[in-house]
Amino acid sequence: MRPEILRLVIGLAVTGALLLAYARLVNSWLWSALAGFLALLIAVALVAVVAAEGLGALP
Repeated sequence: MRPEILRLVIGLAVTGALLLAYARLVNSWLWSALAGFLALLIAVALVAVVAAEGLGALP
């Protein structure tokens, strides 16, 4: 895996983990749901980047 892709994957993973921690910490159900949804979107983006790298689709 190229270094720039690895940095992207690590950055997405850290951001997703922080959002999940925030979702568990906050008291409002609305903010918790929003943070969880954003973490889910980041996880989908992470899977897409790793799959594209694994298939060789990225230049």
